[in-house]
Amino acid sequence: MAVAITVENFGNMGNRMMQYLFALHLQDHIPGASVYDLEIPEWDIYLPKSSELSIDKTITLTDDFDGNIENIRQSILPFGNTQIDIKGFFQNTNLFIKKESARKIFPDIPSEGLSFPDNSLIINIRCGELVTGAVSWYPLLPIDFYDFIIKESGLSPIFLGQLDYPDYVAQLKAHFPEALYVPSQGALKDFQTLRNAKHICISVSTFSWLAAWLSNSETIYYPLVGFLSPALQKCYEVPIAPTNLTCTDEPRFRYYYMPLFYGEPLEATHSINKRIAHDLRLTSAEMVNVLKRAPFILEPAQNLTDTVGVDNRWYVNTYSIAANEIAMGYYNSPTHHFIQIGKSRGYKPYRNAPEDDQVKLLSLHCPTTQSSISPWSYVQSIEKDSAILVNGQVSQPIFNHTMAEESPSWTIDLGSICQIKEIFIYNRVHEDPIIPERLFPFKIDIKEKDSFKDVTDLFSIQNRGEQILHATAFAPLPGRFLRIRLPGKERILHLRQVQIFGWT
Repeated sequence: MAVAITVENFGNMGNRMMQYLFALHLQDHIPGASVYDLEIPEWDIYLPKSSELSIDKTITLTDDFDGNIENIRQSILPFGNTQIDIKGFFQNTNLFIKKESARKIFPDIPSEGLSFPDNSLIINIRCGELVTGAVSWYPLLPIDFYDFIIKESGLSPIFLGQLDYPDYVAQLKAHFPEALYVPSQGALKDFQTLRNAKHICISVSTFSWLAAWLSNSETIYYPLVGFLSPALQKCYEVPIAPTNLTCTDEPRFRYYYMPLFYGEPLEATHSINKRIAHDLRLTSAEMVNVLKRAPFILEPAQNLTDTVGVDNRWYVNTYSIAANEIAMGYYNSPTHHFIQIGKSRGYKPYRNAPEDDQVKLLSLHCPTTQSSISPWSYVQSIEKDSAILVNGQVSQPIFNHTMAEESPSWTIDLGSICQIKEIFIYNRVHEDPIIPERLFPFKIDIKEKDSFKDVTDLFSIQNRGEQILHATAFAPLPGRFLRIRLPGKERILHLRQVQIFGWT
């Protein structure tokens, strides 16, 4: 029996390196296994193609893999040739081959990078999309963080990396005029320059972390922010690949706690910097281990659809205590915090939330209709089939179902003109990934009296694993009728539940 471990090439060099470290870990623990399909040109790695292999069974591993390789071995024993598809980031040191072996796969080549005196602190800068704030779990690190570690270490700062963003670099130079600034020399050279350093400060970046981890550096300064923090794995608008990169058994890692903040456009970072400055501190490896076992991980949070949606960024920027309590692992997100304690303190979920606590679920048992029914509908009545979506049973396995038609739609009458703030769309769940993908793209239309208007662009729509979509209006939208519509020909609309929150 042969086992082909195939790797889906995506992401940057660092992403593919981590995939390979996981694939090699599997190869070491599964007899007869070999790795295929991966290419990492920077390291001259071109693995054989798997397209011509004869396969009897395929297993797909995603980022929710629990690390139990014995279960994989048992599942492939009854079969012949097996293919294990790796589809994910696998940013977890527990899933890698040992560091000593990893250093042989990605050998240290000092001549490829720059070298600096031992009293230098190499600070890796990542900008790119971070400057726009487009990705909430990739925030720009505050100036005060750099100021803190430079003063604490007594080292000479050297800023290395993506320095082609004039406004941000101008801020750095204004604060650290004596520092050295070294623009990116390319991925491999920057990677090796970090490995050459005796003291490294990583950015919010798997590339940066991986270079530091593979290095022989004496000190690694690790900011507990964004996806790098084990306490913040569940607090973003969309599910992120779970990570475990805090090497608490290595004394060279120094961890720095900060309250929760999100990626924001550059012009907003000054206020964030002021907010977190007083709470920034060095924390122990023991405390990081506590964050890994934070209470919300051990005890599932209350159903987050029980309240109107929270504007994450506004909430933590407004309530600094909440930002600290979430970062300490007591709550898994701003929404969870608001439900459990924020509301009782008088906190608002978003800037223009009403004062009178009249925010409620508007859609329960309201009249509904849809464009058609089909042989796959649970009930052969348009009214009854469409009503499944507002019966309040969010965990139900049943769903509505239209025909395959042009622009199928589902419509609800809220009974009066309401202020619509938030919509949860529970997609159909199916083992075939094609089925839930039928929902995309979709449109949200709202009508007060006369005609429907497409208001999709007035919502921030977050895709929760294609099972629960969370649409939050940037400002409350008046409307009595709401329609979910699938534009295009031969489209099928089938959902489990729709919840609309707002006030009358």
